[in-house]
Amino acid sequence: MSPIAGSGQQSATSLRVLTRTGDSAEIAEWAGGKGKNLHSLTAAGFRVPDWSVIGLDVFTEFARRSGLDTRLAALLAGAPRGGERRTSAEIAALIAGAPLDEDVTEAVRRAYEQVGGGLVAVRSSGADEDGAQHSFAGQFDSFLNVSGLEEVVAHVRRCWASAFSERSLHYRAQRALAPSAGGVAVIVQRMVPAERSGVLFTVDPTTGSTGRYVVSAVYGLGEGLVSGAVDADTVVLDAASGERLHAVVGDKQESYGAGTGPGCAIRPVAEADREVLSLSARDLARLHDVGTRVAGHYGAPQDIEWAIAGDTVWVLQSRPVTTAPAGSTATPSVPAEEARGELRIWDNSNIIESFSGIVSPLTYSFAADTYAKVYESYARALAVTPDQLREVQEWTPHLLGYFHGRVYYNLLHWYRMVRLAPLYRLNRRVLEKSLGVEESISDEAADALHPFAPRPGLRGRLDRLYRTLVFTRKFLTMGKSVDAFHRDFYRAYEVFNNVDYDALPGEETYRRFRRLQRELIEKWGPMQALDAAILLSVGLLALLTRRWLPGAPEWFTWAAASPGGDLESAEPVWALAELAALATADDEVRRLLDATSDEEAYQALREGGHTEVLAAVDAYIASYGYRSPDELKLEVPDLHEDPAGLFTMLRGALAAPPPERAAAGTPTRTSTGGCAARAAGSTSSSAARPAVPSRTANGCGSAVPGRSGRPSACCGRWAATWRGPGRSTPGTTCSCCVWRRSAGPTRACSPTPS
Repeated sequence: MSPIAGSGQQSATSLRVLTRTGDSAEIAEWAGGKGKNLHSLTAAGFRVPDWSVIGLDVFTEFARRSGLDTRLAALLAGAPRGGERRTSAEIAALIAGAPLDEDVTEAVRRAYEQVGGGLVAVRSSGADEDGAQHSFAGQFDSFLNVSGLEEVVAHVRRCWASAFSERSLHYRAQRALAPSAGGVAVIVQRMVPAERSGVLFTVDPTTGSTGRYVVSAVYGLGEGLVSGAVDADTVVLDAASGERLHAVVGDKQESYGAGTGPGCAIRPVAEADREVLSLSARDLARLHDVGTRVAGHYGAPQDIEWAIAGDTVWVLQSRPVTTAPAGSTATPSVPAEEARGELRIWDNSNIIESFSGIVSPLTYSFAADTYAKVYESYARALAVTPDQLREVQEWTPHLLGYFHGRVYYNLLHWYRMVRLAPLYRLNRRVLEKSLGVEESISDEAADALHPFAPRPGLRGRLDRLYRTLVFTRKFLTMGKSVDAFHRDFYRAYEVFNNVDYDALPGEETYRRFRRLQRELIEKWGPMQALDAAILLSVGLLALLTRRWLPGAPEWFTWAAASPGGDLESAEPVWALAELAALATADDEVRRLLDATSDEEAYQALREGGHTEVLAAVDAYIASYGYRSPDELKLEVPDLHEDPAGLFTMLRGALAAPPPERAAAGTPTRTSTGGCAARAAGSTSSSAARPAVPSRTANGCGSAVPGRSGRPSACCGRWAATWRGPGRSTPGTTCSCCVWRRSAGPTRACSPTPS
């Protein structure tokens, strides 16, 4: 008797295709972690879109019958440590090119037909995924809106290949897990025409509070939320009653949905829909009910992906929440650092240039800790007393805030920081310009802000005089201080950059990290006197300009303050231009780059024998591998880890005119920090201001309506367009704060931690 399609049975000609009616033990053995969870949810009566699983044995048979198994075993056994990228690329090419026999193709066909054909999601389901010890979260691939047997087969191959992706191999190596040639199971799941989608946590993922549920929602498919491309709504519910405790309406500019092929089509959301919550009170009540039942089913807090289509709430998948700190009861999204009732102003006008979009808790916590240490060290360098330093230490850990995955300045603390240096009233105005603050606080409020309680009378005046003398000395010796810091920086860089941290136990890596903080980060603090010196200098220049040239436009000050000549921080721009010139000179290389994805370009150059260009790419990565889009986000791979970002920048450089080295407006970011100032001026009256920068305010690659710009040749951010009466002159590039402009003022920058 031949097996029934989808029963999970197997014969010589029928490989396992597992469905909701399959045996639990067989599902657990052959369906992988995601498949097992889908079966559990379905069996418990939750509304789960139709699914089937192409079992782990299908890949095993595919590899055996095509002769791929021995080659995979040899590649994995012989892969050198650190060679994951090359091994992964070779395996992916082998899987893509190996023949599928009739039985394997028939198994894929049965899985596709089992869910009714049409649009499906094709998802990897690793054997080790969501395990008790190793989650393999995010290591394998999934694909949406796949249609037709041919496309399903192609994406099944890609899921199989993701079992041997660079990140998966690296994940195993980090955890001393032997490389496995077993592959993954593949889920084929009916796509839901979602009107709204999102994620529901049955515990506060930030604080660990079990008394609250947190819902994030967007219009359309959840891909925009998962990828961080869409600013989602966030709603906090009481866990017991489902009462809405707090809600933040996200911008939701776009929705993701099915297009004409695999992947997602992106569509604008109507203004009226953007301004309201995407979820009704009834939606929230139903989600609360689903969350309570799913958490009860598993007996643990859950991270649930859901979609609403018509009148149905669909559960797409659920996994345990493993990152929330146990026992914490802090209120979500409200920093616990300071007493309630105090005025706080949160602003991200400037900091989104360093931390664009959604930022991981790891990056935020590191940034906040670094800011605290740097500015505490700065206060020490200005010779504040021990009692005053203790007061400074109360607010330096809270210079930043973290709301719904985004980083903000705690603005009033920055006024306190600026007041450590002399001429506060002048410096705070320049601070507001540099941070992009469009509305100043009142003089009365500003004067009430102090880094520590001011001393009265003569003692207070002597205290301020002494700090002024210390600051003046640092101002006059700044050149020597910068040289000394650079020596310390490169000495520490050489030591810490030449260690295989993957081979070290965790406690040793942490010990070295703390040593780096002592040897370098805390030495960074005194360098903030340079930041203060720049604020003071620009402020004095602006004051003198208003006095001596009262009719001069505001941008004149920034143009006059612009440094000239080549800077070390501009070298990546020139190196990228040279690399683009080298690629342009070789028609075959140019055609290869045009026809190859960023992820595959490096391997394609190697296979094509383009050794000269490949050597130049390797040289660029060796010199500037840590300079890349979102370079300050710890969760984003640098160019050493993933060179795809370099090819993204290279494509932009190939499409843009080459930068000129010796023109006004040289890139002005230092090698040790981020920009501290933005080009001044409101964009409200370009006619009165011959050069006003116009660019996006919300990070890489996303346009703000009514503003002009183009993708940068360097990093995918938007280059500035300088507007004036009757002209529009585009700048050359913006490489993550490295600005090059063909006309107009250049942003003043300094080594501010960012």
